[in-house]
Amino acid sequence: MANGARAISPPPVQQIIASRIGARREAVSREIARLLRAGVLQRGRGALIISQPAILQQALDEMTSD
Repeated sequence: MANGARAISPPPVQQIIASRIGARREAVSREIARLLRAGVLQRGRGALIISQPAILQQALDEMTSD
């Protein structure tokens, strides 16, 4: 995959993500939609593709650096 893109197959169930991070499914859905619009994620056939992992890693680093 180009630019270090990674595929997650099968794509994770939003309810499972939500329960693992202590959030509501709706919040997970909104965040995934935001990342899709920003081009960080893409939906592929039977997969969720992290098309810009560096941007996702940077956001995670910023959140956890405190």
